[in-house]
Amino acid sequence: MAKNTNRLGRVNEELRKEISNIINYELKNPEVTGMISVTKVKVTPDLKYAKVYVTVLNPKNLEKTMEGLKESSRFIRTRVAHTVNLRITPELVFEYDDSIENGERIDSILRELKKEIIGTRVRILPLDLMKEESFERLRKVLAKERPTVRILVNASGFGISGSFEHQTEEDAAGMIRLNCEALTRVTYLVLPYVSRGSFIYQMASSAGFAPQPDFTVYAATKAYAKSFSIALRQELSGHEVKVIAVCPGPVKTEFFDRAYEQEEMKFYKKFAMADPKRVVSKAIRDARKNKAVSVYGFTMKTTRIICKILPGKWIAKIMG
Repeated sequence: MAKNTNRLGRVNEELRKEISNIINYELKNPEVTGMISVTKVKVTPDLKYAKVYVTVLNPKNLEKTMEGLKESSRFIRTRVAHTVNLRITPELVFEYDDSIENGERIDSILRELKKEIIGTRVRILPLDLMKEESFERLRKVLAKERPTVRILVNASGFGISGSFEHQTEEDAAGMIRLNCEALTRVTYLVLPYVSRGSFIYQMASSAGFAPQPDFTVYAATKAYAKSFSIALRQELSGHEVKVIAVCPGPVKTEFFDRAYEQEEMKFYKKFAMADPKRVVSKAIRDARKNKAVSVYGFTMKTTRIICKILPGKWIAKIMG
């Protein structure tokens, strides 16, 4: 299985390079304009399909450029078949990679919030918690400014659905790095500056209540986040610092755009989808009540009880 995962990773990278070369040096479609970068490729395990994510700099018309790429997919696929040695050359599905725009949008939201917070100095510190240098930067800023932290929210994370053996090694390791390691390191770095009476919100998930097939790594990372939070809460109780593990079910956010790229979301998750504002309001109320875990909604509360009663292997079988 590990060999298969590594192979898919290599195929993805080889396709990314070749498709990029073909688009930039061989493609003659006049509708395709601007500087195009292939940011990543994700091939299905059976090699039948490959999602090709692109960014486009200074296009005359972005919509027409994307349509042009889709129209040219047969030509690009034919050229790939001649340059990449695969048993099956996958059908290419082009998608616009809006991650850069999302980052800019988040930065814009933070700057608007900064304007609304009157009487308090606000420092926006953009960090990529998948990169080692971000932690060093955070460490230096904290040491220099020595802030008094009243609220810490660890909300970074991502999940990828699908069976473990068909995930890329990069995605599997990335979930652990961001959902577990980054959460732990940020908490560790900020903790010396957390004052009495403060709150630490750790974004876990109802996925951490029990083993979950087809969300194997993600569920395991959220079980870690929940366990870590509850134990840390006890350690800090003498300092009057309240730590709470926020464990919602599915929430209407962009999380699911990435989580379910490869398969359809299961019906019961769509049924239990919650409003993010209500989840946050519930978490704040529960933290003030000094609860160890915040669970929003009747469905997820019932799920938590069931997961406490039934053995994990039974839950895994039911959800599988």
